[in-house]
Amino acid sequence: MVELRPSALERDHYECQRCNHNWDSEQYPNKRKKTLTIAKTVHHIYSVEKYPEYAKELWNLVSLCYRCHNEVEGRAWFKFKEYKKKPQINDERW
Repeated sequence: MVELRPSALERDHYECQRCNHNWDSEQYPNKRKKTLTIAKTVHHIYSVEKYPEYAKELWNLVSLCYRCHNEVEGRAWFKFKEYKKKPQINDERW
């Protein structure tokens, strides 16, 4: 039996296909500039919940980086600017 995840990563040369602008999600389009990013995640183009018959098809898989996979799945991405904000100094802190 062929392992699908390693096969998909090898097929895509371990490069994020969305960062490289080779694949784009209709619901979450890529608006960033084209970059070469290492892919460690494999995404099902047609979800397993809706299309279980396509779950083990190599053509249904695309290699994505962690950030793109979270964006395509609709998960909130880590916002560095909000994290980096310094806390407000007020009377209670002193």
